[in-house]
Amino acid sequence: MAEVLCLDCEPEMTASLTGTGHRVRSEDLGFRSGMRALRHPPHEADLIVHDLRSPACFDQRAWARGVDNFSFKLASPSAEAQETEARPGTILRLILDSQLERRAVPGSFGPRDIRKAIEAAGVTMLVLLNPCWLRRVRGRLPNLNGLHWPCRATRSNRFHTLGSLAGLFPEAGSTLPFALPLSAALEGGPIASEQVLAAGKLHSEIVVANAVNEEFGHVTPLGRGEVWTLPGFEDNTKFVRMFVDRLAAVRRWRAPGSSQGSRDFFISHASEDKQAAARPIADMLIQKGFSVWLDEAELTLGDSLRAKIDLGLRSSHYAVVILSPSFFSKRWPQAELDGLLALEQDGRKRILPVCHAMSQRQVADYSPILSGRIAVETQSGIETVVEAVIRASRVGSIP
Repeated sequence: MAEVLCLDCEPEMTASLTGTGHRVRSEDLGFRSGMRALRHPPHEADLIVHDLRSPACFDQRAWARGVDNFSFKLASPSAEAQETEARPGTILRLILDSQLERRAVPGSFGPRDIRKAIEAAGVTMLVLLNPCWLRRVRGRLPNLNGLHWPCRATRSNRFHTLGSLAGLFPEAGSTLPFALPLSAALEGGPIASEQVLAAGKLHSEIVVANAVNEEFGHVTPLGRGEVWTLPGFEDNTKFVRMFVDRLAAVRRWRAPGSSQGSRDFFISHASEDKQAAARPIADMLIQKGFSVWLDEAELTLGDSLRAKIDLGLRSSHYAVVILSPSFFSKRWPQAELDGLLALEQDGRKRILPVCHAMSQRQVADYSPILSGRIAVETQSGIETVVEAVIRASRVGSIP
């Protein structure tokens, strides 16, 4: 059971998470209500979710020299059509953090407190970039956590997911679609509030991008915690529930004492076996709370098998190698096949073979050494394979 702090979220989000048994609090950072009322200490949450759907806006025409910028008429975007008809030239913009500083309930926590919770208490924050408010900002995202993200308007319907997002949430962007088109490109990593006038940005892992290297999603390590900044989904509630359920795996992904990006399992597979074997195995491992490196582990013609698996073993605890007719059709040199086990230089068995569409006896025709390693076969069912892989990770080999 997780402690979830929902900021500026719709009631439906809170109700959905509460229904799954999690402890959920709904508070206002101010970008929905126009009034900051964050009374619950952010450092006591396991996860902070910001899913703004109904942005509080002001008419930008009132923002001018000589005008008290803290005094403005709050306007709902739903009324924009009527406002524009009544007052031509109306431009509604998302309420600013500087305006909210004077519209706060006494004792409310703010973005700086959220940043401290992430850095010092190891809280994870998930920010969903929904089109309904993205089109009402210019130049940078709102200050939600003491960080300033430069951004610019764009339009993209094609993209790919990478790294942490692809490994932990392979459904993102595929069976769980983003709300298209993606309309805001992030311009590099965020700038900490005290660094706005100084050079340098925080490092972010790019997890959603397109063919021309526009960035739409980041994971930003911040002290003991991290910020996930992702495009909004067609069903944000479904993704947030999935994120909460896999929160333990998210935290293990960058656990203290391990190298950044360390995974539990690396799945090496021929591209032809992704849908039938690799993806189902990865999905079930993730559902059971393990972190998986999948897409980068795809083997295509011309790859070096040993180099690819060696890379995976350097960033993961175990390599699940899916042996199949497609795998062996890549015509790996015999020495490279037999040399896989030599990668286990520390003496610990870390390569876990899985036979797909072929028997262990057939594997011997390609590599007698590999066939000598007991393997599990996918014909016994994905659940059986995953259970065997998990047991092997605990005892050192597939029993």
